[in-house]
Formats: sequence, structure tokens, C-alpha cells
Amino acid sequence: MRILMVTNSYAPYVGGIEKSIQSFAQYFRAKGHSVLVIAPKSDKPVEDEQDVMRVSAINNFNDTNFPVTIPLPGEIRSRIKDFKPDIVHSHFPFIIGSTALRIAAAREIPLVFTYHTMYERYIHYINADSERVKRFVRSVTKGYSNLCDKIIAPSRAVKNMLLNRGVKTPIVVIPSGIEVQQFKTGRGQELRESCGLPRDSFLIGHIGRFAPEKNLDFLLSSVIKVLKANSNSRFLAVGDGPQKSELEKKVREEGVSDRVVFTGMLSGQKLYDAYDAIDVFAFSSKTETQGMVLAEAMASGTPVVALNAPGVDDILEDGKNGLMVQNENADSFAGVISEFKELPDTEKNDMRKNAEKTAEKFSIDACSDAVLQQYTELCSNRKDALTEKHQDSWQNSMELIKAEWEIFRNYVSAAGMMFYSRRSKGQFKE
Repeated sequence: MRILMVTNSYAPYVGGIEKSIQSFAQYFRAKGHSVLVIAPKSDKPVEDEQDVMRVSAINNFNDTNFPVTIPLPGEIRSRIKDFKPDIVHSHFPFIIGSTALRIAAAREIPLVFTYHTMYERYIHYINADSERVKRFVRSVTKGYSNLCDKIIAPSRAVKNMLLNRGVKTPIVVIPSGIEVQQFKTGRGQELRESCGLPRDSFLIGHIGRFAPEKNLDFLLSSVIKVLKANSNSRFLAVGDGPQKSELEKKVREEGVSDRVVFTGMLSGQKLYDAYDAIDVFAFSSKTETQGMVLAEAMASGTPVVALNAPGVDDILEDGKNGLMVQNENADSFAGVISEFKELPDTEKNDMRKNAEKTAEKFSIDACSDAVLQQYTELCSNRKDALTEKHQDSWQNSMELIKAEWEIFRNYVSAAGMMFYSRRSKGQFKE
């Protein structure tokens, strides 16, 4: 099978979506399939890549790490013609997502879309954080989803959200997947020693992007309460992002700098070491579609304490592989971390074993096989349907025109909803 993946975010940026796409592509190639990834050009050095086509993009858009891809038809057309994809998998619904739709329509092949992110929760990065813009984004993503042949939702929460918004395209739940075995190779004591963390300390950890949508100010407030209540507790914060200096300042002001370590971004073996070093993984984000860092922590045998939020309950089973915090209250969160700390060793060991079992469900092998099954079924169904058609350039042109019209109509509809909502609230006068 010849698989075309289209994404707005890719290496060298390191995040859940990027790692997921790379892992799936590697697995598909190992199974004998051909994969071409269309991704934005980067202004940073990129390692030698296998079958990745870089297209025009505005990097560091609005002083963020995120690019805005602006694919030019001419730079894509000849490569697609040579590659001859059997299926297109889109990982982003805007701009380059429309390119994926055009390619699928022109070649009359299936289009799959993975709904990775609650996009409306990230609009503060474009200085447009308003309910009107959120409605516009929700409308565009709903319309885009309904133009695809299959939607992959990374969690039950995302599937239910899409159904409630009126998405009619068939939806299947498949997590992004992780390399489970790699997370079993951690050398936690080595990392503790390198960071000056006592071997016998109770180490709370968090790994991820330091950004407002991750609810880290709340998390840090909760952790600081634990640190102040127990002198043997420490906190390991792994990652980087726009909130890092703010979080470091808070640690200094609260007088716990000597018991908090910020490592910066870690990858490869050092990342596995970090997961293995911590006793409990603390997580308070409310914007995750699946929270793959929870699966990574569990693959390392590390139980989780997390705020009850969408995407979390697909992984965390309260009392089995970690503990769930029901209320967004710093005292409550700190209390649950302390509750875990005081558990008997037998209960902690049971949680560690259960965490490892949970992680197996999120292995890249299992998730990739599930995606391949969807590809195979879609291609088979599309092939049967096309045998009834006479394919020629006229037919392909009509399909492309139809796709362009649907893209245009989707954006007009979304803009209309935003305009109507403003009128209905009296923000426009005749």
C-alpha cells in the first residue's frame, strides 16, 4: 500500500503528534508499505529523512514553535504524481488539510483524518482568544471531518465530542501509540544522581510542554503544597515552553528551589531515565485528547495522579494504575499525591504492575495494526465503488471541482456562524 501522510507539524519539533506520525510511518514501512510524509519546511537543522517532502511554511508563527504551512500546488503536484498514493491520511484540518482533501478528491482515493487536538483551545497562540473564533474553529473542524471518509479519534472522549458536534463520518477510536519497550529501559537512579536528587526521596514528576493550556500553574501550586508538607519530597519538571520562566519564578518565590529540578527538554534514553526516576507522575491538563504522556509513564511502571478530564479516563483507572483527582482544587490534588505517598509498598507495587499492563494497550504495534486495518477496508471499498465508474480526466476534474466547492462552503458556513452569533448578541446594528 502507498500511504500519503499530510501534517502541519513534524520534526524537529518534538511533541505527541510528531512522535506519533513518525512512529506510525516507521511501523508501516517495516511492514512493507510505502509512506510519503508532506510536512512544513523548518528553519532548524533536520536529520536525514526517509520519504519526507518539505513544503513552504511560515515558521515560529506569532512567536510560537508552531509553523503555518502554505503548500504551493506546483511543489506538490509532480511528487504526488510519481508517488501514486492509495490513501491519504490528514493530521491537520486547516490549510494543508485542504491540500490533503484536494489530493484525495483528484485521485479518487480515501481520506482519513486523525482528530489529534481540541483546536479551539489553542487559539490564544494567534491572539484571537474569543468565543466567536472558537465557534468558527469548531465549525471548520466539524465540516472538514464530514468531508473525510473515516475519522480516527485518539480517545472515547474525542469520539463523543465529535458525535455531539454533528460529525456524520464514521469514527473509530485508535490511540496514537507508543514504543512501549523503549520506556522499560530507563535508568532512574543515574538520572537522580546527575540531577542531585536523593536516592530515597519521594520524587513527583511531570513531563511535557510548559504552556498555559497544560494547566501547569495549578499543578505547580499543588506540588508545592506537598513539598512544604514533606521535607523528603522533590519535584522533577522535564520540558520547555513559553511558561518555563514563569514556573521557575514561582518556585523561587515559594522558597522551594532547592527541591525542584527543571531539566529542560529530554529525549531518547534520558527521557526514559526521567520516567523511571520518578515515583508518581502528576498531570493536570484539561485540554488533552488522549494524554499519551500518561501511557509513557505507565510503560515505565510509574503510576499516575491526574485531574479527572477528557482523555484521562481512557488510561487512568482510579485505584488500579494510579489515583484520580475529582476536583480542580490545589489542596485536593496535593492531598491525593500525599495519599499515594503513604500507600503501603505492596499497593504501590500492584499499581506499577497494573500501569505496565495498561501501557500494552497503547503499544505502537497494536495501534498501527488497527490503522492499517482501516486503510485496507477503505481502499477495498473504494476500489469496488470505482469499478462502476468510467475514470477519465473529465471525471477527475469534476471530483476536484466538487472538493474545492466543499472546502469553500465549509469556511463560508463557519464564518457565517461567527457573524450570526455576533448579530444575535447585538454587536452589529442595521
